[in-house]
Amino acid sequence: MRWAVALVLLCVAYVVGFALFVVALPMPQGMPLIPPQGLVVFTGGSGRVDAALEVVRKGFGGPVLISGVHEDVKLHELVPADVVAAIPPENLTLDYEAHTTRENVLNTVNWAAEKGITDIAVVTNRFHALRCRVLFVLLAPHMRPTMLVVADGAGWETLWKEYNKLLFAPLVM
Repeated sequence: MRWAVALVLLCVAYVVGFALFVVALPMPQGMPLIPPQGLVVFTGGSGRVDAALEVVRKGFGGPVLISGVHEDVKLHELVPADVVAAIPPENLTLDYEAHTTRENVLNTVNWAAEKGITDIAVVTNRFHALRCRVLFVLLAPHMRPTMLVVADGAGWETLWKEYNKLLFAPLVM
């Protein structure tokens, strides 16, 4: 009987946790008042790259990391010429190695160390921001990421998947 009560309590905690996750999703916002030392965008969600490019168009000169770029995508296909012209070539890096959020974070840590920076803005979707923050805390507690979230049309299935990934993020370290 005790195991049944424990199972019910676990299920209730899971559902309440999901509800809190959905309610706590951050709202889209612009750059912080104090500009970060670097800008990072994790590909994989709609609007992320465009949002990062808009930050550059508004005057951010880099360094910029676009992490998780598909191996077949070339710079000119991803970044318009006006943005490429606005950033010195050494300040624009495409990361073709990351395939997961964990790899995005690890490659960002390495990139930031090469650049000598710890204060970054990370462009990602609302539903993805909390897991990104948790991974930065676990993998790079010395870094200070600010999440620049973009609006998304995430449905319940996407939110449920992301919630589960968030729950298991500390376990797959």
